[in-house]
Amino acid sequence: MFRIFLGFVFILNTYRTVAFHLTAKTRSCRTYGPLPNAHSEFADCSVAYAPSEIELFQRQLASVRALPRLQNNRSLSRTLLCYKPNECPTFRRLFDHETWLRYSGKTAIVRCIEGITMWRTSVILRAVWPVSAVIFCWGLVVQSVLPKSILEAAANQQLPLSLQGSAIGLLLVFHTNSAYRRLEEARKLMSKLVFLSQEASTKIMAAVAWGDSAHGGGGSSISEGSRGDGGSRATVPGLSAATAAALCRYLVAFVWTLRDEYRDGDDRRDILELLLPTAEVAWVTAQRSRSSAVLSLLRRAVRHEGVAERLSATEYLLLEGDVASLGAVASNCERLFTSPIPPTMSRHNTRSLTLWLLALPVVLAGTMPPIINAAWSATTAFIFVGIDELGVQVEQPFRIMPLWELCLLAQANVEESLSVPSFANLDSDSPAPNYCHEWPSLFYRGLPSCVHLSFEGTFRMV
Repeated sequence: MFRIFLGFVFILNTYRTVAFHLTAKTRSCRTYGPLPNAHSEFADCSVAYAPSEIELFQRQLASVRALPRLQNNRSLSRTLLCYKPNECPTFRRLFDHETWLRYSGKTAIVRCIEGITMWRTSVILRAVWPVSAVIFCWGLVVQSVLPKSILEAAANQQLPLSLQGSAIGLLLVFHTNSAYRRLEEARKLMSKLVFLSQEASTKIMAAVAWGDSAHGGGGSSISEGSRGDGGSRATVPGLSAATAAALCRYLVAFVWTLRDEYRDGDDRRDILELLLPTAEVAWVTAQRSRSSAVLSLLRRAVRHEGVAERLSATEYLLLEGDVASLGAVASNCERLFTSPIPPTMSRHNTRSLTLWLLALPVVLAGTMPPIINAAWSATTAFIFVGIDELGVQVEQPFRIMPLWELCLLAQANVEESLSVPSFANLDSDSPAPNYCHEWPSLFYRGLPSCVHLSFEGTFRMV
């Protein structure tokens, strides 16, 4: 009897497994929008498409990407928002695996050879070669014009010149380190901007009540114990798709307006006109800080939804925290942009370096031929002025960071949050949906390996 019972259980499990795979095509289509890179076996599924408000927002984002000022740039990598330039990798572009391989995946001798052969493309050389040329000519003039007695007396002054050179070197290093700390802070702020755009957009979309037409339910169930109702269950209406799209529009508009404020003082309004209504565009462009104005619109909209109780208290506090963090990012960016390294220190740097470089050929004139003197003086000028130029070029960090690529990355995060499937009534007392989401990487021997919710509300592998 026991063997008969085991056989019956085996036949029943086999039947359930076959039935699951036969209906997997239907279950796999319970997603928000068509699945990306869907397997061909499931290509003919009927899906629950996005509401019209979300589709309109997606078309607006596509229009932003199609703007001439973005399309005029070279093509992007398929994997990351990174350029694929033929020239040497630069901090002005985001790196991907291939860029890192070209940048650091070479032997030391190859890097040295390329450093010499590509010297003509150096931004430091282009900036400091006039100074080196002037010092070269000054070295020739000094040894040709000054009397021999003065040159012989100056040759004994190498110790003071050496002491001055050490002090100037320390001053240059301090100035350069301060500039690179500003660059590091600005890059962290932009990374935080990308992160917060993703956090806020996913929280907004998670609070949307899609309704029966989208996912078989409307609203989200929360516990009312914190409101003094004895822990009874109540339904929060949730955000509408139009409201969620409007909030996400403000997020994308904030990212681009922040970029335009600190990149060459751009005051263009093309992206704002694509995303916001005409009245809001006119009001935002009339303000001192466009990014602060857009953030104000976002905060008012979030507060309105919270007062209307379309957001739970937890959802409202989390979104308000993200908005406050975005405001902190904008404030810190403004601080970096408006407060440089004290100009007095920079000017003293330049004056001390200039005096030292002018004295260098005079001291060296009595110890070597004129052409050698001029060559060594010009080389020293290139090294020291180049160090100073390194700090000058990064002191305004928003001028060299890949801002538009970072903004596209933040916009992509917002757009990706629109395609996350919305589960209906997961926290209610109704049975959990039998959901299966397949991806090409999860396919093995033609069958999908899916994680889905059982009727007991636990995750298990099929």
